[in-house]
Amino acid sequence: MKTVNTALVIGLLSGFLISANAQTNQSMNDSFYNDFVNMQKNMEKMFQDFHQKYFKDDKFFNNSSILPKSNFKDAGSTYVLKMKLPGFDKSNIHIKTKDNMLYVDAKTYNKNEKKSNNTYQSSVYADSFYRSFLLPNNAKTQDMKTDYKNGVLTIKIPKS
Repeated sequence: MKTVNTALVIGLLSGFLISANAQTNQSMNDSFYNDFVNMQKNMEKMFQDFHQKYFKDDKFFNNSSILPKSNFKDAGSTYVLKMKLPGFDKSNIHIKTKDNMLYVDAKTYNKNEKKSNNTYQSSVYADSFYRSFLLPNNAKTQDMKTDYKNGVLTIKIPKS
């Protein structure tokens, strides 16, 4: 039984080696095969270029669903949180506090339609985010003030 298994393994390995040699010879002589290899290389390069252009570019990730840019600082007698939220309507930004936590969430929805004689174009853009911040124990959340101007949300929380 062992000799059969060994012979089977040697036979399979020989088949792989023959198959690998056939592919090597095929790639040198077969223009159809070479076209496939070139197409595969071109597609890999296209996906790599696409990834480098759009997924590493800060502009691609500059929407709020990833994480809005924010800055939380101690300004002496108050804590100040500034968060960039361009494109959000003030009425769709919700702020609440509970147990020394500050919660900010916002939603936006835009629908555009263009109609002409023979065409109809529609696009929908929806975005939302949710962030929470642990506040220091001396934050007086009941006295916080908020402001939203030019796409920037500012929250000022006095200290006790």
